[in-house]
Amino acid sequence: MKNKFIYCVMIIAIIVGAIMVVTKGYNYSTIYSDHKRLEVSMEQEFELKDIKNIANECFSGDVVIRKTTLFNTSFAVDGKELKEEEIEKFLNKLNEKYGKTFSLKELRRDEVLTSMNASDISSMKDEEIATLITNIKEKYGLEYTKEELQETTTLVRTSNVNRIRVIDTIKGFIIPMIITTCLVGIYYAIRFRKLYKHAWILKPIKLGAKLVIVLGFILAVIVIARIPVSSYLGTLIIMAYIAAMLLDNYSSELALEEIKAKENKNK
Repeated sequence: MKNKFIYCVMIIAIIVGAIMVVTKGYNYSTIYSDHKRLEVSMEQEFELKDIKNIANECFSGDVVIRKTTLFNTSFAVDGKELKEEEIEKFLNKLNEKYGKTFSLKELRRDEVLTSMNASDISSMKDEEIATLITNIKEKYGLEYTKEELQETTTLVRTSNVNRIRVIDTIKGFIIPMIITTCLVGIYYAIRFRKLYKHAWILKPIKLGAKLVIVLGFILAVIVIARIPVSSYLGTLIIMAYIAAMLLDNYSSELALEEIKAKENKNK
């Protein structure tokens, strides 16, 4: 009776969670959501904690700072909203601390050239470049030199990063979990065939159903409680999957021991 009540609660939670997924969706962490990324090549080693301190002074929203190269010379700033004035302030502080010359002009150069249909500066004549510089100043308020526009190395850039779906975070575990469940189901069919009539086929089916309910319940709790979806999700699901399987096996073993005890008593 107690188990039935627990499963009823879990099924209700799954239904509520499914409704919330449709109406509100999951609450994604910064890295897993649609967000903006600022990439900076420092061309020298640095302490990540120093970059984080500067970022905390400049960005109003939550940001994630991480190194992006093995040689510790580059880093990325991920944030759901990185405002242009905040980025400019951040770059200026980097310039002050590390003696760099990062600028908003460099950051926006590729974007501006693309919008002006002038991505191939090397093929343009001096007169065309001069006209382009004037047009950029009038349209964007940014002053570039010919050399700045012809520079091909970009030390700072921004990009828009698409959201990582929940299914994308766990799809690598799906096939192994299905294979494992099938193998355990075969073991159940052999091991617990004496529990009740047709246990050899019903027991594996019940096991599969329990695992589906448990995993669905975890996803439902995450969406209902608005827990941010992040890299922990795959590990959490695997741990819950293993725990549910071990608990079910334990209870089945106890039931089998009772049957064996009754058989021995009747002999």
